[in-house]
Amino acid sequence: MGILISAGIVQRPTLESVLLASGFSDCLYVDSPDQVVEHIRRCPRPALDVDLILVDVSNSDGVASARSLLAAHECEEIPVILVGSARVEELEAGFEAGATDYVSYPLRAEELRARIRRALHGKRVMEDLRHHRKRWAEDMSFARRVQRGVLCSPLNQRELQINAVYVPSDGLSGDMYYWHQVGPDRFGILLVDVMGHGISAALVSMAIRSLTHGLITRVVDPVTVLQELKKHMLVFKPMYLTALYLVIDLRARVIEYANAGHPPGLLLQPDGSVLTLDRTTIPIGLSVEAPVEARVVPFERPARILLYTDGLLSEPGKSPRKAIEELKRSLLAHGRRDSDELMAGIMMERDKILSASDDICLIAVTVEPPRR
Repeated sequence: MGILISAGIVQRPTLESVLLASGFSDCLYVDSPDQVVEHIRRCPRPALDVDLILVDVSNSDGVASARSLLAAHECEEIPVILVGSARVEELEAGFEAGATDYVSYPLRAEELRARIRRALHGKRVMEDLRHHRKRWAEDMSFARRVQRGVLCSPLNQRELQINAVYVPSDGLSGDMYYWHQVGPDRFGILLVDVMGHGISAALVSMAIRSLTHGLITRVVDPVTVLQELKKHMLVFKPMYLTALYLVIDLRARVIEYANAGHPPGLLLQPDGSVLTLDRTTIPIGLSVEAPVEARVVPFERPARILLYTDGLLSEPGKSPRKAIEELKRSLLAHGRRDSDELMAGIMMERDKILSASDDICLIAVTVEPPRR
């Protein structure tokens, strides 16, 4: 443990005896605060062993020199105690610059010992905090990679393309999507939005994701799929989620879907009409007894389907209904564009790419004309 001491300490013998009695034998006296900074710069960071700096502020430029030291980034993690006699306004300037404490003359052994120990304790606490923050950042980075890694890759077939934009608001997201071919010319698409955002929502969405493949490939019917999700959500009370599950039948040209409290999907037909895939039951997790209804919507080809979570609709001063109407207009204006261009345009129109306050997921489904 090392203590750097700037020259000018009037009661150096008292200071030395207090430090020695307290177990601080590794002390280095230098001529000025500038030499403190130079000493720290010369020490390689892994080998740096400076735990505390004491600076005399009694002379005319003492506080100014101390502020220069405190401004050096090399000293930003080391506590600095001001020692001496200074005016109130000078001390205020020193504390605003980042000084940890102040000890006035005449030095009193008990007070000096207590203030040094408190400063060193604060340094250890900050070191532990920085260590935990680093571990937290590493864990969050890994969790983000895992969560993104289980999302479906874009689907690019001759008659059907599916692409998505995924923007977590808090590093991790409660939004989850999945698609899979469930039969000849039939494709199931599930979009889930767990209440809230952050770690708890992300954990629930990952739990739902772990059973999604087996559920959708085993049970294609939208009503049964949502009923199964209800059972699994029982263990996560009081959490709930909204979900939209649809099955696209390319040959029959119909969409069968069930919507559990989710924002309505939008279906753009070739004639320019926009149909909505409205709610057919309440969000999953609120009531096990609530009935689930499925609906069938015919479509013509080519068609474009937009699915999204409510983060896309959250704009200050704007109701969800108005936001949906604006989204319909965007789909009408840009619905014939490439999927990536369409989604990028929608996100930028709503200024959502960099300023998301809620998790956002946007899925664009393109149904092409049949092969000839």
